Amino acid sequence: MIGQSIFQNGARVALLLCVVVLVPACDHTEHEHVHDAEHAAALRLNDGQRWPADESTVEGLHRMQRIIADAAPGPTDLDGYRRLGAELQQEHDTVIRECTMQGPAHDMLHVFLADVSPTIAELQAGDEQAARMAAQRLPGLLSAFDEYFEPEEEIPFVACVDDICKYMASGQCDGVVPDEFRDQCDEQFLEPASGACN
Repeated sequence: MIGQSIFQNGARVALLLCVVVLVPACDHTEHEHVHDAEHAAALRLNDGQRWPADESTVEGLHRMQRIIADAAPGPTDLDGYRRLGAELQQEHDTVIRECTMQGPAHDMLHVFLADVSPTIAELQAGDEQAARMAAQRLPGLLSAFDEYFEPEEEIPFVACVDDICKYMASGQCDGVVPDEFRDQCDEQFLEPASGACN
């Protein structure tokens, strides 16, 4: 009788432990957070407008688009997919290395690359079927760049020259380019622009 009572109490404790330990494991909260994070990181426009992208990023992505277009209809063997992947990876790495974008536009570029980067890696992974599928997906993935990004506007050299010359002609300066123009004009234009006013 005592042994049976201990066994029943032990079974109840074991059952209680299973409920306490296993029920939280079935909680979907973590999965929902992952899903929310993926949803929050979806590629999107900037209030209906495309994101500004720096010149090196635009040029690099356009080179990648040309590489994949020139490879159409696609390699015929695994070595061909690997060569294509290596060429795209080189451009991809250049885009990452030379990118000067910042803030939300930069963050959105990484969302864009989150699909492109692993797809390029699949070309080089050693599975011909996966490489073929990756090569088929890449034109669509890469073309999305132009749907979500555009070249950032630059203040042209002529505007810098005109503004700086007007300022210097006003007699308010001592030949030094003021900070307000340094903020507005690309650094490479400042000295030639101030020299053009003499």
